[in-house]
Amino acid sequence: MLLIPLDREARAALGARQDTALAGITIADQNLLTEQDRTDLGQDEAASTRLELAVHEADIVIMHVHDLAEVDREAVARVGDAARPTGKLLGAVVISHDLGWRDNASNDAATTLREVADNVVVLSDVSLAVPFFQVLRSGTRDGALAGAAS
Repeated sequence: MLLIPLDREARAALGARQDTALAGITIADQNLLTEQDRTDLGQDEAASTRLELAVHEADIVIMHVHDLAEVDREAVARVGDAARPTGKLLGAVVISHDLGWRDNASNDAATTLREVADNVVVLSDVSLAVPFFQVLRSGTRDGALAGAAS
C-alpha cells in the first residue's frame, strides 16, 4: 500500500508515528509529488516518473489529507494519471473534524479528490485513520488495532 500525504498536517501526523502500526505501508515523501523527471527503464520499457514507479509497485494507493485548503490539485491529478492506467485502487482519506469544509480552496480540492479517486472516505477523528489504513493493508501485523484500548 502506498500512502501519499497531501498536506503538512498529514505528513506530520504520519511522520510522528514511531510504532509498528504502519508496517507494510509505504509512506511517500513530499518529493514524490513534485519531481517530474523521467527515469529511463531501458530499451523495452517506457520512461517513468518516481510517482509512476511507486504507484506501479503498490497494490493500493491512498491519498491522505487533513487540510484540504493546502492540497495541490495538480499533484492530485498527477497521482490519478499515474494510477489510472495500472488499474490500481486509488482512494482518498480526508480528516475533517466537522465533516465539512466551507472555503473555496477546500471545496475545490474536495472536488478534485472526488474526480480523481475511486473512493473518498471522510473521517471525523484522526485516531480512526491508522486503524482504517490497517484494514486497507489487510489487517494489523500484531493482532491489535493501533490506538485501541486493551
